[in-house]
Amino acid sequence: MSKNLFLASIFVITVSLFLTIIGEYQAFLTFWLAITLLLPPLLWSFKKPYITPKIFCLTAIFSQLLSIPGLYINKDRWAWWDSKPFTFMALETVPIFAKVALFLWAFVILFNVLYSLGGFKKLRNGNALSGVNFSNTSLKDRFPQFDVNNNRNAIVPTLIALILISVLIPLSLWSYSQGIGMVGIEPPRMPYRLSGIIFYFTKFLTPIILGYLYLKSRRGWGLIFAFMIYALVLGVCSVSKGSVLFIMAPVVALAWVGRTYIKLIVSGLGSVVGVYIASTAREIVYVIGSNGVTANSNASFFDLIYYVLTKPDSRLWDNDFIPVLVAGIASRIEGFSNLIHAQYYDPDKVLEPFGFMLRMIWSGLANIDVDAHHMQWLGWTLPKEFYSGGSILSNAVLIGNAGLIWVVVSAFISALILLVSEKIVNKSVGSVHWLRVLRIPIIFYVTMLYFTHTSLSAVHLFILASLIITGLCVQIKNLIKR
Repeated sequence: MSKNLFLASIFVITVSLFLTIIGEYQAFLTFWLAITLLLPPLLWSFKKPYITPKIFCLTAIFSQLLSIPGLYINKDRWAWWDSKPFTFMALETVPIFAKVALFLWAFVILFNVLYSLGGFKKLRNGNALSGVNFSNTSLKDRFPQFDVNNNRNAIVPTLIALILISVLIPLSLWSYSQGIGMVGIEPPRMPYRLSGIIFYFTKFLTPIILGYLYLKSRRGWGLIFAFMIYALVLGVCSVSKGSVLFIMAPVVALAWVGRTYIKLIVSGLGSVVGVYIASTAREIVYVIGSNGVTANSNASFFDLIYYVLTKPDSRLWDNDFIPVLVAGIASRIEGFSNLIHAQYYDPDKVLEPFGFMLRMIWSGLANIDVDAHHMQWLGWTLPKEFYSGGSILSNAVLIGNAGLIWVVVSAFISALILLVSEKIVNKSVGSVHWLRVLRIPIIFYVTMLYFTHTSLSAVHLFILASLIITGLCVQIKNLIKR
């Protein structure tokens, strides 16, 4: 038995025993229903050489297994009773997980079938490119580019990362004071579209740059704490949980790959605390008035931190803080609560099923009535600046309410888009020697972008276009040399 499978088994057994001991029998049954229905497509994906289906299925099952316990333990805090007839009985979850399982099976099968058609050739050394599997060989052994011992001149990327962070922290603080880059807040108009440039640069591009620099560094404690500080500053200044996760993702992932478990625990706890502080800071920053939601940036960064730490009803000091926050992070990706919202969603009252399919390609192809959406999703409306919704699994569940055939169609669209993405990454990165080390992280990043956005995004297309241009430039350079 591989170490990964052993750790997964320990997690499942521990959670099962915990739910049994505290008397949450319905949660226990729901937990095992999720495993029973979602594990088979994951296991089948490991028999194939492609990376995206593994990422897709792993994200699907672990987002549910991490969020189910926290949801059931805190079920009294959910305000569903008037809008959702869900009573937390395990049998109620069967149709939910059945639709998710149908979506995953269709996605994995269609991805593999489509990859073999239209001139798409299978990758060589199939399972060696899998990114994750249950073999006895560690990730570090199969991917020596992730081994920190192979980083020869690590001082250079470390210094560049530290210099970049020392510039980005003041930029984040200044952006906060100007109301730039805050989730749900209309930024001020600035010349040369600086507001948008700063937002996309700090939100999407700097995590990629810092992730690459961290990969090539020695990954010492000093750099880890620098990442944690910047993730906290960026998360609080943008009141965004996702910003914390984007910055800390390479630190946590490489600690797992390198099996440096102390670093994994510290960086993981730092991420959890950062997510909580960024989320709680919204209580001060957001001001809801007759003109909509505005930002109160009068409070300094340290005032926000002090407020969170001294808040009388703060959950930071509760005994169940860690499991609840872990469940919250999983929910940020695609929690079980999202699937419940989607199960009682009538898509015909918001948009025709074909419209939802168009939005899976590009959200601008079909406009959605946000108030009608929130009435179906939440049971009430939100200020126009906010949008509450789920990710790709929720989309499969809610569209499945209009007919199971739409679940298969949505899987086809997702498989086709992500298949093309993986093919572009493999082709482009294969021609650029210094980019090969980032092949799997890039595929993971674009897959998660689509998974969480439920459609193509400008950032997704920007990454693919940049890779294509870089690959073409290298090929032209090689032709000229000949």
